[in-house]
Amino acid sequence: MIRSSRLGYTVRIVTVMALLTGQQVIAAPPVEQAPQVEEAASSVDVALSEGGVLQGYVVDAQGVPAMGIEVKLTAPDGQMVSTISDHKGRFGYRGLAGAAYQLETENGVVACRAWTAEAAPPRAATSLLVVHDDTLVRGQWSAPPMVNHTTGRLKRAFTNPFFVATVVGAAIAIPVAIHNANDDSSS
Repeated sequence: MIRSSRLGYTVRIVTVMALLTGQQVIAAPPVEQAPQVEEAASSVDVALSEGGVLQGYVVDAQGVPAMGIEVKLTAPDGQMVSTISDHKGRFGYRGLAGAAYQLETENGVVACRAWTAEAAPPRAATSLLVVHDDTLVRGQWSAPPMVNHTTGRLKRAFTNPFFVATVVGAAIAIPVAIHNANDDSSS
């Protein structure tokens, strides 16, 4: 009876220690991941004018034309060309074929599907509007940094196989130890 009680007590201590220290002792430090390139959430359909011309406007957050802004166009094959917006915020590229392109300013990215005039869908725009504003935020609301940091650490912990094994082991061992301890005291 005393021996079973000590065994149950020992199992409880070992389980608690494994839960408290398992993550730090067993798990390796997180591997530094390569930075991820952000992709545009959706594409804009735009019709190329005659001669494969893609044209657009750069404006600030208030809709005022932005002059002298560099607009880089990246083709599907990775080739990149750039141009500068004029005093009315206009920019353009000639000789393009129908394809998916990415336009980028220092403050944002716009993905577009360029169509020839014959193949363009009815709702395709005739020009692109690029908003150039460093305070513009695209995407969903983000929690404060401390919440994001904590959430990230929890996700890493719960996807760590050693942590999961520790929790499953504890979920099995604790009830067994309690049951055995209750059996010993009732005898």
